[in-house]
Amino acid sequence: LVRDLTRSRLAGLVSAIAYAFGSYLTSYPKLQMAILEGQTWVPLALLAVHRAAAAREGRRQGRWVAWLAIGGLALGLTALAGHAQTTLLAGYTVVAYLIFAFYPALRRSSGRERLALGARLAVLPLVALGLGAAQLLPSLEYMRLSSRAAISFQRAGGGFVPSDLLALVLPGLRVIYAGILPLILATLGVALAPRRRRETVFWAVMAGLALLLSLGRSTILYAFLYLLAPGFGLFQGQERALQVFALALAILAGYGAALLVRPMIRPVKARYGRFCRLLSWTWAGAVGLVFLAYWGSLYLAQSQPGQVNDLLERSVLLAILLGLSTLLLRYRLGHRGSSPVFGVLVVGLIVLDLFTVNQGVDLERARARDRFQVTPLVQFLQSQPGPFRVWDDGLLPGHWGTVWQIEETGGISPLRLERYQAMMETMPGHVVRRLLNVHFAISRQHELPDGELLPEFSRPDDDFYVYRIQEPGPRATLVYAAEVQPDDALARRRLADPGFDPGAVAILATEPPLSLDQAVQGAAGQGTARLAESLPNRLVWEVETPAAGLLLLSEIYFPGWQAQVDGQEAPILRADTVLRAVPLDAGTHRVVMTFRPWTAAAGLAMSILTLLLVLAGLAWRNQRAK
Repeated sequence: LVRDLTRSRLAGLVSAIAYAFGSYLTSYPKLQMAILEGQTWVPLALLAVHRAAAAREGRRQGRWVAWLAIGGLALGLTALAGHAQTTLLAGYTVVAYLIFAFYPALRRSSGRERLALGARLAVLPLVALGLGAAQLLPSLEYMRLSSRAAISFQRAGGGFVPSDLLALVLPGLRVIYAGILPLILATLGVALAPRRRRETVFWAVMAGLALLLSLGRSTILYAFLYLLAPGFGLFQGQERALQVFALALAILAGYGAALLVRPMIRPVKARYGRFCRLLSWTWAGAVGLVFLAYWGSLYLAQSQPGQVNDLLERSVLLAILLGLSTLLLRYRLGHRGSSPVFGVLVVGLIVLDLFTVNQGVDLERARARDRFQVTPLVQFLQSQPGPFRVWDDGLLPGHWGTVWQIEETGGISPLRLERYQAMMETMPGHVVRRLLNVHFAISRQHELPDGELLPEFSRPDDDFYVYRIQEPGPRATLVYAAEVQPDDALARRRLADPGFDPGAVAILATEPPLSLDQAVQGAAGQGTARLAESLPNRLVWEVETPAAGLLLLSEIYFPGWQAQVDGQEAPILRADTVLRAVPLDAGTHRVVMTFRPWTAAAGLAMSILTLLLVLAGLAWRNQRAK
């Protein structure tokens, strides 16, 4: 992308290194790989937009539309990575650049021509939405039912505080830091680029807006976006806007590097000389900061030794990197043109900087099996007969249930179904544990009213207690009485009533399709329900019931689950606000549940169709060109 923008290989290499190994892409992907897998495709989408604009200026109609389609594919791959906030920010970035790149053509066009041009420009977002549909449609369905469907401004507006922006110039403060020389080159690219003023201004504005947005509600910018821009009210953690800042800064650094490798005319060289003098004074200030930090380490070491020593280390590294950058740029001032050695020194200094600061993240020798050691507690849980779930207060490492094949109630994601979250937050723990078929609880509580302490696995010094639930709820039970309560809040209040027995009565959101005879409630103990098959997308139950009733399952209700009773379609009712219930007649039955959400099927079909249409269109254009 940057090589196309600047016609300089050195500029492209500088931007690639600054982008890939800057602190954003070496920090956040460690937590969520989908950020890296999504953000990787954004430069390709921008490159396609740039080439589309260039092809249209050359009056190559088919080629520039083809480039727009390729850009849509790249943006669609960003969506398929599965991190929605990255997709949102990438989409706004690419669409903003699309409007910017084609604005001169739109301004020159008449009304009808402008409408036709706008229709062709819509190819990029339409292809992106079509290719990403396999991920986007199920995500939108889940989001609608999750606790993020409505998020407050206070919660969504979290981000950096203004003092965090010091990380831009202090090496070692991760996430924001992009390197000293790349920051200098970006400033140089904005200040001195003579012929690319329009491009550099665009990316400078994008970098500034992203930096402001990363501060969240600390600035008025996020308030406007929260109210007016679709999507910004759905996510918390606005510091992730740094993905746009990191990209824009890397592109601007490429413009600055391109300026250094070309001969400078006299006015540009004069301005470059003033820039170098200002840089020298900045380096002198960094040296002064070192002495100030050293003074602090002598006089404040006893009260705040950690902070002072940390500042001293970072200021020394800043002075070294800034000094080397100043020498390198002043070396260029004394020569009429650059040499291959100069390019090697520029790249080498950037690599030295970013790899020194960020190597502790990217080169960490960590293995998943080291994090998930099989302990006696894990062996004990794996040996217990199931099915059952474990209640965890976050005392075990995230994803532990997946790794050790043990069902648990928490999970690592903060995105939960809204009804499930409300149940966890508002209902007594012992009621929730009964509904969720919890047999063991790992808790910080010294005493659990419904649990028997297992001292051989507990560690009181670490607030780590393991309990066996004394009267655990079943995974499946047959009930012959139901109450209809469409209001979830009232239903939760009824479930929490000490006099209510959830093993005998189901609270349904809608009327059941069969008559329940409450006179046969005594037959509840006579019915049986055995789990014959359990897979993530398929459950099979063998049931015998003496009367018409409900098979109440401790499984979460979610659209897309389908039930068959003896090969015939059967409804799934929402019971106890979050669980599933299947109506059954008296007799022996085989109940099969499969997860077949229409959103996944429709999204996959749209993605495949979009890909085939784009590939066919590109092949047709190529054949026509031949």
